[in-house]
Amino acid sequence: MNPAPRRLTVALTLACSLLNAGSSNAQSEPPSQGLAELYPSDLEPTQPPVPMGWSTGPQHVHRVAGFRFERGERLVVETGPGLVTVGVHPDGPLWAVLEPDEPGAIAGELPGAGEHVRSIFMRFHPAELGALVAGEALPAGDDDWRFRSAVRLAMAKQANSWAMQGMPVVPARGTVVLDCETLEGPRRFYMVQGGGDVEYLPAFDTMALPVAAPVDPADAAAAFDELWVAFDREYAMFGLRDVDWSAQRERFRPIAAQCETVWELGCVLSALVAPLEDRHAWVKVGGELVPHELPALRYNANFKAVMAALEPMTQPRRGINWSRTADDFGYVSVSALDTADLVEHFDRALEELGDTHGLVLDLRFNSGGDETLAQAMAGRFVTEPTTYATQRYRDGEAHDDLGPWSERVLEPREWCYQSPVVVLIGPAVMSSAEGFTLMLGECPGATLVGEPTVGSSGNPRTLELVGGITATVPRWLAADARKQPFEGRGIAPDVLVAPEPSAFTAADPVFERALELLRAEPADARRPGRR
Repeated sequence: MNPAPRRLTVALTLACSLLNAGSSNAQSEPPSQGLAELYPSDLEPTQPPVPMGWSTGPQHVHRVAGFRFERGERLVVETGPGLVTVGVHPDGPLWAVLEPDEPGAIAGELPGAGEHVRSIFMRFHPAELGALVAGEALPAGDDDWRFRSAVRLAMAKQANSWAMQGMPVVPARGTVVLDCETLEGPRRFYMVQGGGDVEYLPAFDTMALPVAAPVDPADAAAAFDELWVAFDREYAMFGLRDVDWSAQRERFRPIAAQCETVWELGCVLSALVAPLEDRHAWVKVGGELVPHELPALRYNANFKAVMAALEPMTQPRRGINWSRTADDFGYVSVSALDTADLVEHFDRALEELGDTHGLVLDLRFNSGGDETLAQAMAGRFVTEPTTYATQRYRDGEAHDDLGPWSERVLEPREWCYQSPVVVLIGPAVMSSAEGFTLMLGECPGATLVGEPTVGSSGNPRTLELVGGITATVPRWLAADARKQPFEGRGIAPDVLVAPEPSAFTAADPVFERALELLRAEPADARRPGRR
């Protein structure tokens, strides 16, 4: 007797009556749509595969009434109502995470049968999301903040299935991955390749995401209050933000008071501060950063092109390297402000480049750290104390009560490099690296070249909250030496070089412009930096 054919049945159904139950204005709900209509795509696999960037957010969280994946007698994965979060490329969906309200079930012949599903990470061909997640979906409403937990799951899992460089690639049609976290503990990884039979991959059994620790709802509410009050009394930049802080409390405090795990609470706290769009306002759970909605930093550089124009590079450790051109212009890249030995290496670089006619100081890969290290390095370019930045703190209960301006001063240190210096900056430079930029901008003979910096320098205070949760509260309004705030605007270059991103594919126009500026000085006027 021939075995019965193994058919694939995938269905996710939504009952609008269930979702609208108990609602007095059910007719006002937005019309539901299927995910196929919400996420059309004509993406196809490429050879070689191309890693695809993605994003998600509240608009990509949908409430559904149930999920069922069936592969004959081999596998059935089924849940009741829950949330589906979709990770999207501009041309189509790349992944989805299902988080059921109550644990679902695994049945069939494969390992995991009889266990209960806490979440499901799904990979699929982008045009087939509507088949994998069939039926209708509604906006998540007050649950839209939960996309953060889905991002955490996706970032932990996507490298395991059709991914390159930590980003997903487009798989073949008929491809499905169900990567399940279970109540019982093991991680269950089921895969269908190109419409074939379902396979089970045991290699992931012991690689489950750690279960979040429980939290008492009363403690969760108290932690929420502590963070809300800290911002209400200390945050100095409400005047730059169009945020109703009291409304944020009204929306999210009742949710925080119902949280049952520290990770769930961390997501609520992150949602509380998210509208401030402040890169110094973040939440961590046990040292793990809760995903937020800020766009990724963009680098206006091509380091390979820079190296091609220089003699062999000296790199004593990660974060600093230096070299020179054949016509004796120096180059130093400082991409971190981390530990004290950075200053020692920078001093060595200046000693070796003291005979150069000019210097390119590249900060484009630097997103901050310890500003005192920047002060020590920038002190090598001034001969007298120089005010480089100012700031104001909150000084009253009202959001616009700010205290007097105070100054940050750069002190000279050792001998001064006195030939022209071109400082390269761009849209990934932020925090203490912006302080570094302001210091160098005040140095005689220095020119800032590139694009504006991020505009984020909050001097945050860290709060230790319940269950290993930490959160930061930015406390000052930062400005330049002339008391002009740069928060949200960034520090503008003296010479703007802002080509299309494609210009950096094989060249580095910012670095090239820096060399043009240095070489414009007549040869007979050039002097060594150390005099």
